[in-house]
Order: sequence, then C-alpha cells, then structure tokens
Amino acid sequence: IPSIKEKGVMDEELTIGRKLWAPLDEFEGKNKDVEMYLDLVRKLFRLPRKVCEERALYLFHKLGYDLNASREMLLPVDPIVEQEEPVAAVSEQYEGDDFCMVCGDGGTLIVCDYESCKKVYHPACVGLDKVPSGTWYCPRHICFKPACKKTPLPEYSCVQCPTSYCRKHVPNNLKKLCEREEVDFLCGNCLDTEIKHLKANGNGVGGPHRYSPRTALQSAFVRRVVNLLKRQGKPLTQPKIGSKSVDLYKFYKEILKNGGINNVVMDSRWRRVISALGLPTVINASELLLYHYMNCLYTYERLYFSGFVPLQDKSVLKSAIEIGKSSEVARRAPAVVNSEIRNSRKRGRPTGSTNKSRGRGNHRLES
Repeated sequence: IPSIKEKGVMDEELTIGRKLWAPLDEFEGKNKDVEMYLDLVRKLFRLPRKVCEERALYLFHKLGYDLNASREMLLPVDPIVEQEEPVAAVSEQYEGDDFCMVCGDGGTLIVCDYESCKKVYHPACVGLDKVPSGTWYCPRHICFKPACKKTPLPEYSCVQCPTSYCRKHVPNNLKKLCEREEVDFLCGNCLDTEIKHLKANGNGVGGPHRYSPRTALQSAFVRRVVNLLKRQGKPLTQPKIGSKSVDLYKFYKEILKNGGINNVVMDSRWRRVISALGLPTVINASELLLYHYMNCLYTYERLYFSGFVPLQDKSVLKSAIEIGKSSEVARRAPAVVNSEIRNSRKRGRPTGSTNKSRGRGNHRLES
C-alpha cells in the first residue's frame, strides 16, 4: 500500500487504503503445506491450468493454513441420502449448466444465447473483461480455425472447452478418433492435457496403448460422469447384470450408436445393446439397464449429446425402478448374511480357550 504526503502538511503521511492480506508475510515456514494444498486444489479441477492460485491461497489463509481443515472443506463428500428416482430426473426441464464450461467452477457466469446451447462461462475464461450486454454467443458456434466463419458441426464440438470445428478444418486425427469411438469429442488441447494427467497419476490401462488417445477419451468421460453425479449428490455405483459388471463407457457408447436412450426405448433396441456389451441374457435385463442408465447417464446424455431427445415413454420407468431396487436389495443381502454368520461364529467361540480347544469344540457342534 503506497504512502503519500498530503499537500500543505509538512512531513505528515496518509496511508491510502488498508492492508487486507499479504501472503508473503505469512508463508514463511509453511512452503511444504502450501505446495501440498495447491496440489490438492489442482487435482480437484477438470483443467488444472485454469486454477486461480490467488483465490485458492486466500481460502487457505482464511482457514488458518490448516491442511486438514482445507481437505475437509474442498474434498467432495457423498451424502448418505436415498437416490433421486429417475422419474423426477426425467420430468425436470433443463435450464442450463451451473458450472463454467472451461474451468468447471461456479460463480458469476454468463449463459450463451444460442438456441439450445445454454452453456455457461466465467467472462475471464472466454477472454471477456466484463459481462456482455445484449445477445451473446459463446465460441462453440464459430470454427476454431482463424478467419473461418463457418458454423461448426455439433459432433466436432469439444465437450470440455468451447473449441469447435467445421467439417473442413477438423484435424484429421481427431476426426478419425471421433468416428472410431462414436462418443464424446475432445479437441487436441484437451486430449493432450488428459494424456498428461494419466501419465502424472499413472492411471493408464496396461499394455502398449496405456496412454493412447482412446484411453484418454475414456478416462475423461469417467471423470465427467463422476463429477456430474457428485453435483447431484449421488455416488457412482457399479451397475451389474447377473454377475457381470457393466462398463459405463461402453454402455453409453452403445446407447449413442443407437441414437440415444429415447430411440433405444421406443424402438426396443435393448437386445442389440445387451449383445454388444456381452451381457448375460437374464430376466428383466432391459429394465435393469434402463434403471442404471437413468441413475448414472441420463443427465450426462442430456448435457453432452447434441442429438439428445428426452425420454417420451415414461411409463416404462415404473417397472424399471421396481426391478432395479429389488436387484440392489438382493445384491446387498448376501453381504448381510455373511456378516451375520461371522458374528454368530465369533459369539459361539468359548472365551479363554486355546485355538486347539476351539477347533475341537466347533467340530463337536458341527457334527
């Protein structure tokens, strides 16, 4: 804060403003904690390069530089509440995102006025100094190639940032990846960032394609799904059909191949999906898949699939919910029974006896 001399007053100084916070004065001896805290904050963001470190450090200062308190404040917690029934999710009218398309954070956001877009951004994240007045279209609706004024294709719009391409200017490697995977599109920058994230955390799939673009695409998808469910207050549970787990990435991919969940339900394409996923043909498999899709992926499709159509036939949901909940209860039952058996065995052991005598005692009881 600068000091100035007031005119007409000799050797008197007036201080303009007041000191709110001087981080350099307080960081001495706390460098290790500060670095650990900033590393935690970066990992929480979808795009670590978009983290505002000054804002993060001010929060750390307000928490008294307490690393444990900061973890409790920042780490997401899955609340223990009953999951919202899919019927409610279907009946909601989509009013737009509540987090910035670029950095994934909330705050003061501006919404795109382009028809059916409704993506929101921080002004600074799209190069604006202030909130624009009047109609505003986000960068997703202009080709990323400089000087190109063509409207981009929806299938070549990145799901993690405003970058979009027209048919002529989409990079060939990204075009081939998009056509092969038939799922979310990532621009080159977001794809490279995801691969670096995989390498830094050692999360790649084993084998020669451990850090391939396909692996990066799948990893980014899972993280977006998890983040979206946490915003809804839902934990991510692993769906199962029979004894086989359902791969959410492949599941979503097959639904999109068939035109979205509405087309699958209206045209009864579940047999095709079940076969493609290699799932067992158990009774009520289609109802179970619908139940899991509505809980885990329906909102995701609504946000990220350009060809999304709301589910028209809501009558199918009632039986799907009943069958899905019954299946979850049945899955939990063996664990409860096994726990009771273990507890009863512990209660049945003679106290104070040796292992040898316990063995004979148990043998006599069983015989």
